[in-house]
Amino acid sequence: MYEKELRRILDASQNNALTFFVGAGVSALSGAPTWKALIDAICDELGCEKKGSYSSEEYLQIPQMFYYSLGENKTDYFKFVKEQLPEAGLQSNEIHRQMLNLNPVSFITTNYDTLLEDTAIQHCQSFKVVSSDEKVPTIFGDRFILKVHGDFENNNFVLKEEDYLNYSEDFKLIETLTKSIFSTNTVVFIGYGLNDYNIKLILNWAKTLLKNNFREPIFLYTGDQPLTNEELLYHKSKGLSVIEWQKLSPSSANDYITRYQLFFDALNSLSQTSLDGKNEDAAFEMLYNLLLPLNRIKALRIEDVSRRLSPHVIIRNDGSVNLPKDENLLMKKFLTINQMSEDQQGSLNKETLEKYMCILNVFKKARILMVNDRLPYRCFIKEAPFADENCLLFDYTSMNAFSTKEYTSLEKNYTKAFYLSRLKRYDEAFYLFSEVAKQAFAENNYLLYYFAESNCISLGKIIKNVNMWFSCYDLSEIESLSLSNSEIENLFYRLPVEFRNTYDSLKNIHNTNMLYKYSYESFVDGLKLQNAIESESVEFGLSSCGKAICRINDYLHFLQGNGIIADIFTEYKNTVKYLMSLLVYKYSTQNKKVIHKQTFAFENVDEISFDEVDFYCFIDCFNDKEIKSCSISTILKP
Repeated sequence: MYEKELRRILDASQNNALTFFVGAGVSALSGAPTWKALIDAICDELGCEKKGSYSSEEYLQIPQMFYYSLGENKTDYFKFVKEQLPEAGLQSNEIHRQMLNLNPVSFITTNYDTLLEDTAIQHCQSFKVVSSDEKVPTIFGDRFILKVHGDFENNNFVLKEEDYLNYSEDFKLIETLTKSIFSTNTVVFIGYGLNDYNIKLILNWAKTLLKNNFREPIFLYTGDQPLTNEELLYHKSKGLSVIEWQKLSPSSANDYITRYQLFFDALNSLSQTSLDGKNEDAAFEMLYNLLLPLNRIKALRIEDVSRRLSPHVIIRNDGSVNLPKDENLLMKKFLTINQMSEDQQGSLNKETLEKYMCILNVFKKARILMVNDRLPYRCFIKEAPFADENCLLFDYTSMNAFSTKEYTSLEKNYTKAFYLSRLKRYDEAFYLFSEVAKQAFAENNYLLYYFAESNCISLGKIIKNVNMWFSCYDLSEIESLSLSNSEIENLFYRLPVEFRNTYDSLKNIHNTNMLYKYSYESFVDGLKLQNAIESESVEFGLSSCGKAICRINDYLHFLQGNGIIADIFTEYKNTVKYLMSLLVYKYSTQNKKVIHKQTFAFENVDEISFDEVDFYCFIDCFNDKEIKSCSISTILKP
């Protein structure tokens, strides 16, 4: 039920196009007074008879009468309203948190309280509060709370009749911004009654102005009585797509917070990141959808996959998948197919087998090879390629031969440009990367564009002899290939939001933040390794030594496998040198230090050996003197 509407909300959430329009009903869950309670208090002050319900006109006329009754002393009006709607002691509720979890780009609210911004701060999220026209020009991008009825801080709250009549004059910019949100975002009304005057007013002027650009908002209905077909058609004609809580659950819900929660539960059941209500086949489909975008990347880091599968699957630094003792639904069907014989896999339908192979390829690309669903660990992938073999083996002859040919394929030209950079032909590499970037962008291949443009940034830092440029290109070409500092910082954020959401883990590959992150993580691993060596201790599980090795392998595989120019920078080389020096120290001491006797023996739980990756790191990062000081000849003996 309501799958279309719920998917609209999820799509908007993923594409930075979701706006919640929050009414008094949400604040009431935190104990805030309702609009009716305020009108009742004003009636008491005026000596008028209170009613069980008020008409839309009375909601505006009664505050206006009270305002006029105060004569010249208008400050008493503001003081009285604030006293009736106290903010002190109000605490955010679960619905505030559920809204934040859906990653809205903005909130619109007619509430005066600060519950939305308080909740955002509690969850370390930043939203700019805009409650007057003067603050609208200070908005940069999204992430704002638009208080369309003002607030107590500015004494510009909209309540009485003339406030509504003068609204377009007093809130020109806020009104325009609100209309623009209705034309670009999926707006979800929450905390309102269907007959709320504010909704009728807003929908009327938004539809009138936007016409064909008006995007039908979604209304979350929490009323006691189910709506008739006639009522639904009426609200549809007004531009509202209504979701009724009664049709989301067969059971009754007497309290409003449970009714609101039903909407978010329904969203979670449809979400790609929730397993609620899913069977084995649906979970397999979810696993496939989560990993499918990563299959476009040639080499992956473990963290790229781990972030996509969190919190359902835990992947350790050594590339092993930890599953709980009870069956893991997300991985169950994949592992079942993995254990089948080739003949059994061949009997699967084509679509299922293709999805299985996609998932398997992603794990291979991240070198995630083992699963701990029993003891001991078992390999569910026999072997996986590592990095770029030509680079790893210093095969400059093959790289040069590849670079002498002409290609029409963007991917091959990208590889050619990367090989040119390894051959230190930086100017040629820069020019070819820039050409690849332009063509990739024109073809909407944003992943290749991002990698190529990132390499242009890195090469721009390497090339120092400007005269070399003038010998190869004219001035206009050089200017077109240059990137300003602002362009460098905004490279990732200038790309479409769908790309940014899908490949968020790649956002720092073009700047030094990634190298600093690598350096810090390696420093921490190195300290643990050094402490383990000095204390002569035996470590269980993945040792500090093992973590350091995995860290180096993960970096090198990702950078070389994707042709990313970063490992030539000093920050990267120093990071590798630091870890490799500690590993050499560990190797030289592992057979000399006497480990204190244990009650039972362990089989080489913390011993290391060196392979071609370590050899590459020594040759690439250490100079002759440093290699000799490490006694590398002794280490490389079989």
